[in-house]
Amino acid sequence: MIRRDLTAMARRDLSRPVQIAIEHEIVSDRETWLDYGCGRGFDVDSLSKLGWKIRGWDPVHRKSAKKVASKIVSLIYVLNVIEKEDERRQVLLDAWKLSKKCLVIAARLDHERDGAHVRPFADGWLTSKGTFQRFFDHTELQNWLEFHLRQEAVVAAPGVFYIFKSLADLEEFKSRRYRIRIPAP
Repeated sequence: MIRRDLTAMARRDLSRPVQIAIEHEIVSDRETWLDYGCGRGFDVDSLSKLGWKIRGWDPVHRKSAKKVASKIVSLIYVLNVIEKEDERRQVLLDAWKLSKKCLVIAARLDHERDGAHVRPFADGWLTSKGTFQRFFDHTELQNWLEFHLRQEAVVAAPGVFYIFKSLADLEEFKSRRYRIRIPAP
């Protein structure tokens, strides 16, 4: 039996994908945000204490919370802990359906596999604790996301992607991100 209850990490800082999304102005305290598969909920709890409109749902740690449509939906290190390909795809599609503006996705990459991942299982690895991890190649993950969502997956960082609902939101993000700043004389 796969121990999904043991996959959520205890954190003391915001997760790196959340820090990146804040830095890129994908999320803010003004946008509604659902952290789909939030685990123990450190990101959710920390930001909600600051007045952010963020909710978290997790099938193990926050079962009673509601999955509500939100401007931003994040799937942070969720896809890599699902051992069944069809379930992994369905979670992606469910999160996409709940997203009104942007889906933020982060998954673990091949180079992160270490000695704790002791036995091959399905398309990933079992750990000594009985948890499952699916490690992705960065390009493989991007292609997988684009194939299933039929949208461009914008690279935010290695293993971190943004997928926008509308072309206008995508273009606005790209223009903001790649703005050329000309210093004043």
